[in-house]
Amino acid sequence: MKRRSYSRKQVFSEKNRPNLYDRFITIRASSEEIDLIDKIVKKKGFKNRSEFIAICIHSYFDKESASL
Repeated sequence: MKRRSYSRKQVFSEKNRPNLYDRFITIRASSEEIDLIDKIVKKKGFKNRSEFIAICIHSYFDKESASL
């Protein structure tokens, strides 16, 4: 599978938003962590938790691949 690359501007652009959150991922988190994620999602205007988590994971992999 070919890895797609997006700039930060593209990731956060409503018009060009890539479909980064169309797969299922199970994440273990405490209720306090989930509450914190919900607050961030609401405050920053993400559509849902999945969108926020997908963008976090995408950013992490961008940083890791840059350090290799």
